[in-house]
Amino acid sequence: MPCPYISPMTITSTDISHPARRPAAFSSAIRQLTRRPLTLIGVVIVLVFIALALFGSMIAPHRYDAIIRGAARLPPSAEYPFGTDRLGRDVYSRVLWGARDIIVLPTVTTILSVIFGAAIGLTLGYVGGWFDDVISRALDSLLAIPR
Repeated sequence: MPCPYISPMTITSTDISHPARRPAAFSSAIRQLTRRPLTLIGVVIVLVFIALALFGSMIAPHRYDAIIRGAARLPPSAEYPFGTDRLGRDVYSRVLWGARDIIVLPTVTTILSVIFGAAIGLTLGYVGGWFDDVISRALDSLLAIPR
């Protein structure tokens, strides 16, 4: 006996799709980027900064703490692209070494905050009661303090 809810005319061969035939998310994102050149330029700038942050210590001409004798307070030049500071340290090398910290520290901090925040939220949601009230009021009082 045929199913009364589905007529034979509603099922066609085009209704069955394979995941391999759908456009991939990566290629779709690339197509979107090529349609908007300013977005593509922004993405390239961010990726270059991330690459410099991750590999900057390898391409820096000097260590971040290397003091170059007789090079104190030099203006930017071909040898020192950002100049030198009052102690004779190459500012360009210090920027390349410091960029890694600018990328890594906020990323690690955000990941840890999400993990601990989710754990606290799940625990308080599961336990509930007076424990939830006490911890919630303590966190509310911390949020009330201005920066």
